[in-house]
Amino acid sequence: MPFIRAVGFGIVSVIVVLHDLRTDPLFPQPSLLLLVATDALFAASSWLVLRFAYGRTGRVDLSLIFLHLDVLVWLPMDDYLTKPVSSASLAAALQHGTGRRAPAPSATPGTR
Repeated sequence: MPFIRAVGFGIVSVIVVLHDLRTDPLFPQPSLLLLVATDALFAASSWLVLRFAYGRTGRVDLSLIFLHLDVLVWLPMDDYLTKPVSSASLAAALQHGTGRRAPAPSATPGTR
């Protein structure tokens, strides 16, 4: 179970990094680094706790507790991925990705 947790956190961290790389021209943001470091620290610490304390806590199932804590640790990632992207950073990301300048927004809808 701890290996699967580490793989899952690794996959989610890669998704968040790729998302940030594509949408944020100021890559990497300190909040992204903190988020990935928190996930890595949680996965490593839960692995250690389960390695040395599993079966020694009586009726308390540590793996089930960590399964529920996984959701709480993933919530900031979900919040980070669903934050609104400003139109300026989106235009800069599109410009960076295509190598062309993004057109200036027109004052009249439907015209260029």
